[in-house]
Amino acid sequence: DGRQLDQQAQRLTCVHLSLAAINDQKQYYLIEQNRTWEDAQSYCRANHTDLAMIENEEENRNVTSARRGHEAWIGLYREPWMWSDGRKSSFKNWMRRAPDNQYNRQHCAVEHPDHSWDDQDCSLQGHFICQGGKTNLNSLRNLSDC
Repeated sequence: DGRQLDQQAQRLTCVHLSLAAINDQKQYYLIEQNRTWEDAQSYCRANHTDLAMIENEEENRNVTSARRGHEAWIGLYREPWMWSDGRKSSFKNWMRRAPDNQYNRQHCAVEHPDHSWDDQDCSLQGHFICQGGKTNLNSLRNLSDC
């Protein structure tokens, strides 16, 4: 009957949400639109979670697989170097001689196709990488509902 189908659907939803919580990886999305760093951040916050915040080597590899050969904004800015959400960056993957803050105008970071990062002028326009955050199961559904 209809009630039994509703209960089955609820159980399937709980299983799906539980698996999402177990798969604790960030998802990355290359946005092939040209925007400044600040405009890219606003876009990511409105449509995903934020600009990509790369906290270890594995995440750096995952971002690279989303990028397809373009230099792209990531969520790192200075001074000191922090992620878009205000946390300090402990993982770094700067290219040789970077960051150099050329002309005292390079306060935002891009990732190059070779995985390395470089500082750039935040007012330049370029492609960017958004991240969809780690799933917070409690914000989606209370486990006691399952």
